[in-house]
Amino acid sequence: MPDTHRIETGPFPGRNRILEGAAVAVVFTINVFLWATFRPALMSPDSLTQYEEAATLVFSDWHPPLPSIMLSAVMHVGGDIDTLMFLQCMAFGFGLYLLLREITGHPVPALVSHLLLVALPPLGFYMMTFWKDSWIAVAFLWGGILGLRAGGAPKLAAGIGALASILACFVRDNAAMLLPWSGFLLWKCFGLRARHALVMLIPILLYLPARAGIYSAFHIQPLNKITTLQVYDLAAVCHMRPDVADLIPYSRDVVAPIFAGPGDFFERIFFYGFSFPCDQEKVNRDYRTLIMHAPMAFLGVKLASFSNVLSWEKTTLWHLEGLGNNRLGLEMNGSMEPVRNLIIEYSHVLSQYRWIRILLATHRPWFCLNAGWVLCALILYRKTGKPEYGRQAALLTFPLLYYFSYLATSPAPDFRYMYPSTLALQAVTVAALARLASRRATMRIVSNS
Repeated sequence: MPDTHRIETGPFPGRNRILEGAAVAVVFTINVFLWATFRPALMSPDSLTQYEEAATLVFSDWHPPLPSIMLSAVMHVGGDIDTLMFLQCMAFGFGLYLLLREITGHPVPALVSHLLLVALPPLGFYMMTFWKDSWIAVAFLWGGILGLRAGGAPKLAAGIGALASILACFVRDNAAMLLPWSGFLLWKCFGLRARHALVMLIPILLYLPARAGIYSAFHIQPLNKITTLQVYDLAAVCHMRPDVADLIPYSRDVVAPIFAGPGDFFERIFFYGFSFPCDQEKVNRDYRTLIMHAPMAFLGVKLASFSNVLSWEKTTLWHLEGLGNNRLGLEMNGSMEPVRNLIIEYSHVLSQYRWIRILLATHRPWFCLNAGWVLCALILYRKTGKPEYGRQAALLTFPLLYYFSYLATSPAPDFRYMYPSTLALQAVTVAALARLASRRATMRIVSNS
């Protein structure tokens, strides 16, 4: 990721105004095309649950309620899911283009990069999917834009990072992993000393009361989400470590049999739903026993689940293709069905090629690239002291931490979980390569003239 604040960074530089306007028009057209093709929205059972909450104004905390609350606000002024998805698609498309524009420094390589990324699945599908993961991806894109534009003002950049992290927590609970890092950046960028270390708690201290206020104002009903993750973990330990199962007899005798059956355990649990006939107190007791007396078995299960999401070989729920059966009366629009079917078939064909599938439908190469990029940037920063390397490490640590947030929370190998981080890495990589190619082409033209 280049030191973009030294580039010509105005959104419409004088000499590039025509090119910039043309690029914006192309991006707008693509956004409208995708919106028209996938109206009213691509939705999973989770999406339909959030839609129903918005329609009935009965909210729960099973999913962070902000998307449902925003949809209910759109409904209140006469819109519906397709209205919200138009806004989402525009925020997604322009967020991607402007991030690429910040990195490449010119509208032409930015537009070429944008066209390439949108042409490769699953991006176009996610732009029109009513999912928390799509909203996190949008937050990453716009957080990156603002962070890069504030590159010459580290205090402002740190503040933007903290704000983006707080907003992300209202969309996905595991985004809380970003709060300590954004707090550290606040402390570091403001040049504070060790005795001011409590400043690092500012993002957490802002998020918690804001969350409490929203939950109170909208009467959010609490559901036992943590219990579900506990049940998954306990069942996985009994499945993977029978030698430890005797330490947790309730889980061995009651919890584990719920998930008994053939096939891959982590894929099997995905289809069992989220309500289990389990005693909460006994589940809590077994969970404490497991962590205290068999921590390595517990850690092994978490690492196995995390590795499963990062698998090279399989992809679960790469992207949605429609609405599915629902009792809400929602249907995909019929006028664009032939076009929609062509796009879906195109994604299926691409997924048959092994290396394309690894690059587009698995996370591991991007996770490794993310970790390597951060490590190299930190090493170069320590050796040279150049602030641009520090900024690269600081910004790219956000998607890396988001990857790691699923070490604690991923029960099933669902591709969408880590897609915001993967998309961020794809965008940064493509833009960096486009910038390099553009510079080389310019140098070649100058040398030949």
